[in-house]
Amino acid sequence: MKQTARAYVALGSNMGERAAQVRQALGLLQAHGAIRLRQISRFFETEPVGIRENRDPQWFVNAVVGIDTEFTPEELLNVCLSIERRLGRKRDLEAPAEPGVYNSRTMDIDILFYEDRVIDEPNLTVPHPRMHQRSFTLLPMLDIAPQWVHPVLQQTMQQLYQQLDHTQSEPGPTDQPALTAATV
Repeated sequence: MKQTARAYVALGSNMGERAAQVRQALGLLQAHGAIRLRQISRFFETEPVGIRENRDPQWFVNAVVGIDTEFTPEELLNVCLSIERRLGRKRDLEAPAEPGVYNSRTMDIDILFYEDRVIDEPNLTVPHPRMHQRSFTLLPMLDIAPQWVHPVLQQTMQQLYQQLDHTQSEPGPTDQPALTAATV
C-alpha cells in the first residue's frame, strides 16, 4: 500500500456558477482513487485582487480542502491542472502574467501545502508563495486547520491571519452550503 500525504488545496472561481464549479472541482478531486477529501472549509465570497478586466469582475467563491493523497506533489499538480481545464480554464490563452495582475477564471486550484515540505521547482512552489498574505486562503484554512504551521514562516494559520492588514474588504461565508467529504 502506498504512503499517503496530507495536503491542503485552495479552490476558487469568479466566472459563471461559481459555487457549483467549486463543488464540481471537489467532486473531481474525490473521484481520483489516490485522493481522499478529509476536511472542506466553508465557501467564502471574496473581492477579486489584481484582476485585469476593465469591467467589474464577479467576486470569487473560495474554499480550501484538506486531502490525504498517494500522489506526489507533481502528480497532484497535474491532477489540479487537469480539473481546471475540464472546468473551462484556458491557461494557454491567458496573457503572460504580470506581477500582481490576474485574469478572471472558471476555476483556479492551488496547492497550498504538501505535508511540511518546501518545494521550489519551475512549475511548482509549495507552500504557495503568497498564501500567507491573502485572507481568501487563510480564512478557509482557519476553518479546517487553524493550528497548521507554515513550514517556512513557522507560524500557525491563526497567527498569519492575525498579521494581515484587515483594512481591505474581508471575505465572508457565502449562503452556499459547505460540503462534507461524505456528500461529494
